[in-house]
Amino acid sequence: MTVEFAARLPLARNELDRDAEYRATPDLDRVLRDDPATRFLPVHAGAMLRGGDGALRFVDAGQVPEDATLLYLGRAVADAADAPAGTRFVAALVDDDAAAAIEPDTAAWENLRMFGTELSARDQGLAVEAVAMANWHAVHGFSPRTGSATESTSGGWVRRDPEGHQHFPRTDAAIIVGITDGEDRILLGSNAAWDANRYSLLAGFVEPGGVARGRRPA
Repeated sequence: MTVEFAARLPLARNELDRDAEYRATPDLDRVLRDDPATRFLPVHAGAMLRGGDGALRFVDAGQVPEDATLLYLGRAVADAADAPAGTRFVAALVDDDAAAAIEPDTAAWENLRMFGTELSARDQGLAVEAVAMANWHAVHGFSPRTGSATESTSGGWVRRDPEGHQHFPRTDAAIIVGITDGEDRILLGSNAAWDANRYSLLAGFVEPGGVARGRRPA
């Protein structure tokens, strides 16, 4: 896949410096909260908010509960109307009560799949990163080695148990397949649980030591 082709794919663009070295900053959560330039992206059950201009809606540190899990997403690499280059972005994983305090209208919280294609490249990268990391945190609250509760460290990129074992976000090797015919038509699939007008490319996954799996059309 060429860089030019990938740049045209929704949710495959990212204009962000992950700034991994900054994750080692002592007391990083407090440093980020104390910086008035930091933009906080609230994430509730995989949903986010949009502003009036269609861009992601950010909040200030005062609207984020102290016990919320923070995920340092990185810093902007280009100037934008709402954030100059160098601005740091943080996803805040909020519960029902905190989400209601930020935005009581439940319909305002939208799933990335429903509006992701409308976002800028920067916001697409932020949203995809935030949702993926939120999903990982949701299922790794306990150590698979000891069963002990884990805590978030390193800007949300590591979970550590009391015994000192570190656990990192997993990467699932997957494929997305574009199948076309001689008339340049593309094969799409749908799930019975989806809305009637929602379709997707076919996907598969790779097991350790295996090859790509997926259903081949008849």
